[in-house]
Amino acid sequence: MLINSTIAPQGSTAAPQYTYDVRHKGKGTHMALQHIILGTAGHIDHGKSTLVKALTGTDPDRLQEEKARGITIELGFAQLPLGSNLVCGIVDVPGHERFVRQMIAGATGIDLALLCIAADDGIMPQTREHLAVLEMLGVQHMVVALTKCDSFDDEWISLLTDDIRAFLADTSYAQAAIIPTSARTGRGIPELKESLLQAAKQCKSLHTNDIMRMPVDRVFTIKGAGTVVTGTLWSGTVRKDDDLEIHPSGALVRVRGVQSHDTNCELAHESSRVALNLAGITTSDIRPGCVLTSPNSITDTDRFDAFITNCAPLKKRPLKTGTRLRIAHGTKEVFGRVLLMNKQESLESNQRTFAQIRLEESLTICENDRFILRTQSPVCVLGGGIVLRAHPKRRTTLDALEESQLNALLKGDYATAFSCALERATAPFTLADFQHLSGLPLKECAQRLQEACSTNLVVALGAFYAPRALQTRLSSSLEQTVLSYHQAHPDKRGMPKQELFSHIASKFHPPLPVECCEALLNFQLTKGALELDNALVAHKKAAGGARKNDETLKDTLLTALRDAGSAPPLLPALFKQADIHNTSLAYRIIGALAAEGSVVRIQPDLAFEKRAYEQLKDAVVLYLQANTRAQAADLKNAMGVSRKYAIPLLEYFDSKHITKRAGDFRELA
Repeated sequence: MLINSTIAPQGSTAAPQYTYDVRHKGKGTHMALQHIILGTAGHIDHGKSTLVKALTGTDPDRLQEEKARGITIELGFAQLPLGSNLVCGIVDVPGHERFVRQMIAGATGIDLALLCIAADDGIMPQTREHLAVLEMLGVQHMVVALTKCDSFDDEWISLLTDDIRAFLADTSYAQAAIIPTSARTGRGIPELKESLLQAAKQCKSLHTNDIMRMPVDRVFTIKGAGTVVTGTLWSGTVRKDDDLEIHPSGALVRVRGVQSHDTNCELAHESSRVALNLAGITTSDIRPGCVLTSPNSITDTDRFDAFITNCAPLKKRPLKTGTRLRIAHGTKEVFGRVLLMNKQESLESNQRTFAQIRLEESLTICENDRFILRTQSPVCVLGGGIVLRAHPKRRTTLDALEESQLNALLKGDYATAFSCALERATAPFTLADFQHLSGLPLKECAQRLQEACSTNLVVALGAFYAPRALQTRLSSSLEQTVLSYHQAHPDKRGMPKQELFSHIASKFHPPLPVECCEALLNFQLTKGALELDNALVAHKKAAGGARKNDETLKDTLLTALRDAGSAPPLLPALFKQADIHNTSLAYRIIGALAAEGSVVRIQPDLAFEKRAYEQLKDAVVLYLQANTRAQAADLKNAMGVSRKYAIPLLEYFDSKHITKRAGDFRELA
């Protein structure tokens, strides 16, 4: 259904078809395929697209303008099987200086680079700029193709190879293979494939989490299928009928079909070129630069902490703090300001430092993501960096603990980063909160928190966690607050729960959520010092006097109602008669007596002792059984009470379905 032409560039020659949904072994499969993304790089007209066609049989230039001008403008795509179980998805990028933005979009997410340098030109400006981009994006492996070698002798090729080796000496690619090639004659193509295979075997994905994430680089429609998007699957997997979230809009979409490397498949894996047919949206709902993720898995951010490098490959210049730059991440570029940490005024060329990036438009960023910094005007690559924390507070001054945490994240020392974040925690946190605080991958956070709970370093409070020392302080504060309440209100049995929660929550900024306060109280209740009774929190050591006073008042009021029989005074008069001045306490005691069934509260201010109430009820029932129906005056006489009591009693009987009205008469219900 999804269409054999989804990814295939226009004008491509037929390429062998492969089935790529057997990465995990199962019934009917015998081999697990490895997928990597290979990206080209190099100056304009250095033969990148021609070389891709020689390697794959596919022409990555799909636009008429590209074919007419002989240059690549948009990203092109192809596939290259290497060996029996490794497939490269190739992203061919533009080389012209005007299209460096497209080059960055294509280079994002690649595992292996193919740097093309033409024998007739040698190292050119975009060669330098593209190489800087590859280093900043963390691409670890590269093969150099020395192109157009058919027109030059071996001596020239050897001299140029030496120049390239010297050019690469101070980079991450000093040991990269350099292969002389000619797409026209086929020279070096087998050797290039072998070098790519050996380099591909060493590749490891930079995106190691389980969350499905795919920056979108193309959006189009196909008649009969609808909206189709393509991109490099950075992490996770995607299959037909999955629900995905579009960033930044937050809209949910369903996957109608999946293609990977021009082939329909049930499941696509990370480091694959993927086309997704999406249901229920149009091309106006999703554009290149959007990101597709698993629903509710990533929160967009307008700032992040990073470790940045000023490499300025074309022109050395200092980077001053607060400079407005272009921030390229994935397939999107936004404006933002780079704020250097700890009052550093500028960053000289080839220097590195910590910085906070403040964005003018949110990005779908995760920790360990790479990004590129480009100047505002004229536009050129200035540097780049790695994201250390995607959701930090707004600040540029680091204390010693924060600096230790960022250094640990930079080195991949998750144990130290976890310890620093735990020490910095000033309030209970959820797993998501701690992931933002620590900068660790979510899965790593969950595992380390579980281990910390098992060693009593961290206490689990429902959906919240707290370091043991913080939990001890909070428990002590909870108890002290309740004790203070008892001292201020010795006649009350406990502190209203919501009042206690408000008091505890107000000590934090932002205030603790009610769910966290509830979890703290529940934890403390299990320790036995506090108790909860009808939404009142009491301390066992201090509530004894109030409980004894309550029991005394209970006996006093119950005795007074029992003595009053079928003609009790209204409650205010009863309290006065019993010499009780705290009427709110007295009403609470009446409520407690009613809850336990010792009294029956007919109206807010009228109550009967239970035995007297039962006698009155029985009198009405016996009379109606004998006479079938009766008026209020007859039932008043049957009960032997005045109208003051009869009418409230009869209305109460009606409400309890003991009697029912029939005009001016009452019958048994």
